[in-house]
Amino acid sequence: MNEIAHRPRFSQARSAFPWILAGLSAAGLVSWILMLGPTLVNDEYAAIDYCYRVIHQAGFYPTPTRLHKPLAVLTGLSALPAGPLGYELVTAAWAVVFVLFSFLAVRRALGEKIAMVAAILIASNPDLFLYAAQGITVVPLLAGGFLCIHAMLQWDENPRALWRYAVVAFLIGLLRPDAWLFGIPLAFAFFSRRQKRGDLRFLLAAGIIGLAPVIWFSKDWWINGDLLHSLHVSARDKAVGLGSPFSAWEALVFFKKFIAPRLGNITFLTGLFGIALFAFPRRLPALLHPLVLFPLLISAFVWFLIRATGVYPQQRYFFFPLVFLLIFAGYVWVKMAEKIPTLRPPWRWFGIGFLLVGVVFHFAAAGRGFQLNYRELAHEAQIQREIKVLAEVLKSQIPTGERPLILLPSRRDEQLSWLFRNREIPNIVTFREAFHYWFIYRYPFLNLGPRWIIYIDKDFHIRSVEEEFQWLGRQDHTELQGAKIDIFFATDLIRLFRVTYPPDGQTPPPPPPIHFVE
Repeated sequence: MNEIAHRPRFSQARSAFPWILAGLSAAGLVSWILMLGPTLVNDEYAAIDYCYRVIHQAGFYPTPTRLHKPLAVLTGLSALPAGPLGYELVTAAWAVVFVLFSFLAVRRALGEKIAMVAAILIASNPDLFLYAAQGITVVPLLAGGFLCIHAMLQWDENPRALWRYAVVAFLIGLLRPDAWLFGIPLAFAFFSRRQKRGDLRFLLAAGIIGLAPVIWFSKDWWINGDLLHSLHVSARDKAVGLGSPFSAWEALVFFKKFIAPRLGNITFLTGLFGIALFAFPRRLPALLHPLVLFPLLISAFVWFLIRATGVYPQQRYFFFPLVFLLIFAGYVWVKMAEKIPTLRPPWRWFGIGFLLVGVVFHFAAAGRGFQLNYRELAHEAQIQREIKVLAEVLKSQIPTGERPLILLPSRRDEQLSWLFRNREIPNIVTFREAFHYWFIYRYPFLNLGPRWIIYIDKDFHIRSVEEEFQWLGRQDHTELQGAKIDIFFATDLIRLFRVTYPPDGQTPPPPPPIHFVE
């Protein structure tokens, strides 16, 4: 008789737990995505749009104001038959890998009970559903991160794990530059080993990861003829966004500001306490443990990004460290549950109360998070449906071969380009750029020559830009600098204006160049 038949049923259930949880996660993510419809973010629209145009134009073309992540373009290629939903479903697959390997890695590092609790906390986190539905690249970053952690915990007993680590880190490094930091644990391992035999393996593995930035910058040279194109685009975006560097302390405070409300203050503090509880008996070597080292590396990258660029951070920047706070909150709760039977009253009741309050408040915060994220995604899905209708209206008004300038929110340019994928790339200027010209040079936005204006209320990342153009949400007909701005088409959330210029108007001077520090 098979050995499995002799196992206790609970043991069999535990062995099936990660697969059951992965299956439930897949079912939840897919139903969430299909129920909402396309909610893909702008950067990922750029990937599928670029793939489609390269295939149908039979060649690569430069993108002066847009950077492309090599693996995102390949993901866009694989998802192309299903369009935006296909890309979101590929990201959902990454999310399932993330949930599965978070369990396997934590089980190997901290034990099965903690791994089960941590995996449940991760799989039920509302931000995982949010970012999977948006196709955000932080999801494959986390999947790759836990694949690497799982491999790193096997280095000493399984030589193949090192190569698995290197290949995964290389692939994720083609998607996000912060994954290049995954080469640092190899350097620590190389210098911490006294025996030189086998050290060469770590150097070779680091070399494999180092191919990712080589390919990244080579791609920039091939497509745009500029080895540092990605850096130049980022610098330009910073200048257009009028960003100024934050202080070191301000950049650090953002971590609490963006993580604590998403987890709830109790879970946030419990996670921090869990890290301290884990690290205290291990002292300095605890910093080299993968469950501590990896979030430190990514958090340092995020801190530097905020500190140096001055771009106001977005919520997704902090999802990587947030996940590890969930793990260590689960670590504290499991340790507390194990300790409670050994305690005497009243400490036993205090421990039970602490545990119940923490769990109840955590899932209450998660429930609120699901409500907020669903409303955000439902609103985004409605905007994207209405933009699809608006694109058909524009196609009927713009003759083939013409590219009139369109002024629109910066979050919508690549989506509009995708909807125009069988025609010329739309000629676009964003409200953010228009505001930059006015704020810095007092150059009026009508001097840019927009023929159409797409206005979506509150669809801005910068409040000053929204305040400058919010009049478009109230006025149907406006005359400005001799030009007439008239409502042409409207949906529940979007207003399309046609701009008519006087026939005898003077030609305005060209816009000044956008200066930025490289």
